[in-house]
Amino acid sequence: MTKDQLARALERVGSKGIEPSMLVDVLNGRRMEVEVILGNCVREAKALGTDVPRLETLYVLGKALNEAMALRQPGKSLAGDETAQSKGTT
Repeated sequence: MTKDQLARALERVGSKGIEPSMLVDVLNGRRMEVEVILGNCVREAKALGTDVPRLETLYVLGKALNEAMALRQPGKSLAGDETAQSKGTT
C-alpha cells in the first residue's frame, strides 16, 4: 500500500466509510459484477495451482444471488408471494 492510500484509509477511520460496489448493486436491484470481481480471482488462483476455497464459495454465492435477483419480481419473493414491504407492513 502506498503512503497516500494508507493516509486516505486512516482518514476514514470512525466515519461511515464507503459501501462496497457489490452491495450498492444489490441495494439498487442491479446485477453484481461477480465475474470481474470474484471470478477472475478464482480462475487466476486455479491457473497458479492455489486453493482458494473461501473465495470460491463467495463466487458461487454471488452468482446464485445474481440469478435469484434476475428471477425475482419487485415486491415478491422468489416463490411469488408478496413481501411484507410490498404489503405495507415492516
